[in-house]
Amino acid sequence: MINVKFYLDKADKSKRYPIHLVIRQKDLQVKVATGEKILKKDWDNKNQKVKETEYNYKSINKFLSFLKQEGEKYFNSVPHSQFTDKKVKEKILSFVNSRKVNTEIKMVSEDPAEYEGKTKSNFCRFISGAGGFSEGFFAS
Repeated sequence: MINVKFYLDKADKSKRYPIHLVIRQKDLQVKVATGEKILKKDWDNKNQKVKETEYNYKSINKFLSFLKQEGEKYFNSVPHSQFTDKKVKEKILSFVNSRKVNTEIKMVSEDPAEYEGKTKSNFCRFISGAGGFSEGFFAS
């Protein structure tokens, strides 16, 4: 029987912990980094999921669930004589790398503290102040 679990490895400099996948079956054990990092407070070890306090918890949890299912499916479909830790690791890494390629968009935002004490302005005020909108535009 296959056992698939996740655990947090050592934190990086930003105090984010990488999530690792561990697959065990009899004498075979494979550890693979999932490529996801979270704060320790955002990990639910009992349920093996990321808590709702993490901004991307839904996406990460779906990916972890997908990895678990694919790992189990792979073990159930391939003859046991063909299992090697290298083959299993390559299979799981192919899913991890595929996710990296398809989710390379990074959003950048400034620290909210940078805007404290500043006056908020909306787009219409900005444009209309520059003479961009006519009176007829606002009337309609």
